[in-house]
Amino acid sequence: MTKILHLALARTSEAASDRLYVDLLGLERRREKQVDAGLCHALFGVARAHRLIDYAGDGVQFEVFLVPPGEQPPAGVAHVCLEIDGAAALLERCRAAGLEVREVVRGERRVTFIADEDGNLYEIKQATPAS
Repeated sequence: MTKILHLALARTSEAASDRLYVDLLGLERRREKQVDAGLCHALFGVARAHRLIDYAGDGVQFEVFLVPPGEQPPAGVAHVCLEIDGAAALLERCRAAGLEVREVVRGERRVTFIADEDGNLYEIKQATPAS
């Protein structure tokens, strides 16, 4: 089974993001964190840290990477996060097909992306068994 976990986009305005996702779409502003420059560079080719805000509700989640006003939003952070049964096998098939697989290990956590032939990014997470 494949499931979309979140969509990630870059925005230049926190206020405009709140207006769209909270006021217009009715989502909750759930979490805010800083994504460090090293991780942004390794995964997205963007060598600077970004603030990230999660907006979610009713089975949809957006990760919004904020950039300073006047700065062009980096295309490299936009991605779709997929939850996959058999993620390891998928990554091997992607490698065999010549797709780029980007993996970064942070302590006990592994962050994995694949890039398609057109440069679109897909974050891959292993589906957890239902309890």
